[in-house]
Amino acid sequence: MPLTDPLAAVENPTQESHLGRRPGRRGSVQRNLHWKLAAPAPPRNIMSKSELQTLKNHARFDPAYHAVLFAVLTINLIIVIYHLARHFNFHSAWLVVLSVAAIILFFRVRQYPLKVQDRVIRLEERLRLQALAPAEWHAQIFRLSENQLIGLRFASDDEVVELAKQALEHNLSRKQIKERIKNWRADVWRV
Repeated sequence: MPLTDPLAAVENPTQESHLGRRPGRRGSVQRNLHWKLAAPAPPRNIMSKSELQTLKNHARFDPAYHAVLFAVLTINLIIVIYHLARHFNFHSAWLVVLSVAAIILFFRVRQYPLKVQDRVIRLEERLRLQALAPAEWHAQIFRLSENQLIGLRFASDDEVVELAKQALEHNLSRKQIKERIKNWRADVWRV
């Protein structure tokens, strides 16, 4: 008997769908719905679960990206430069150009999502400050620089307004704001 509700097939995968296909088969509606309804995977956190995030350990390090990939690209560049010195021709020169382009791409691929993340953090922190700060201080929120707002993201709700005021009064940098945070608010979703 066909199902009228496509979501019912996700809950009961033994029944046939309204399309006459059994769920779980390639291309089935239910498989796609199940994929879309599945909870997002938890963030991959390099820090151990028991370790609290602080100023000293909040920076992200992805070994596969920061160590392995960079080492491979650097060694590749050294090898192709050596090859160019030994066998000077167009092919060897082109390999050097491609290797330099790959290293440029390595840095740009990391830089672009970080810039988008900074823009999202700026928006989130402005909204958080508008919700937490007194109404008479709302006009001051837009005087905070992007770096100051990014530094404030780790401050707890109890201290973020006071830290924002200090950031404006003393023109604090991102690092100086982070150093003044007493109750660190972990950010495990960042890139």
